[in-house]
Amino acid sequence: MTQVTSVVEGLNVLDVVKADRVIAVLSVEHPSNGGHPKASVAGSEFDNLFIDGVKVNPVLGKKVLPPHKTGKFPDRPSLRTKISSPEPSVKARSNKCKGRPDWLKTRHRWVQSKGARRRKGYVQCSLVDKLQGAKPGSSFGHVIHVPDFGNIFLGELLASHHAFRLTMIRLEMGCANEGTMSVGTSDSNGATSP
Repeated sequence: MTQVTSVVEGLNVLDVVKADRVIAVLSVEHPSNGGHPKASVAGSEFDNLFIDGVKVNPVLGKKVLPPHKTGKFPDRPSLRTKISSPEPSVKARSNKCKGRPDWLKTRHRWVQSKGARRRKGYVQCSLVDKLQGAKPGSSFGHVIHVPDFGNIFLGELLASHHAFRLTMIRLEMGCANEGTMSVGTSDSNGATSP
């Protein structure tokens, strides 16, 4: 088993995104027979997260990754298991929000079918079930838009056949300071030794 933990304390990005602590925990176990791995994000959390001066509480889902009994492993890749289910729901949640921006509709277009996700080679979902406290009209699923700053993506999980990447905060800034930034990222890939 591989466990990767990333802890960021005292986060402050341009006085817009602040947190006392951001913790990303990713545990991945590969079976000895070379089959499909199982993963867990238990222990990941946001501590005292403020966005644009407002305290935001991301409520994390308990079953983003399918649970497996001790010693049991999935019989198919994460691309085809229940991890595929949260992905369309992230799209649906973000696309049902009033005033959602067009770029968000376009970004989630590729998740509309299982075949499209398989061709892409990975699935993307979010640990965030809902955001409590975000300014009205600023949040769309797990995404928060801050005018004159950019877009903040919370609790993103990418999974391919044998690899997982958890990013607790990803910023796409489009203000006087342009660029992207990731905070609290954990990666795991590979397989067991032969």
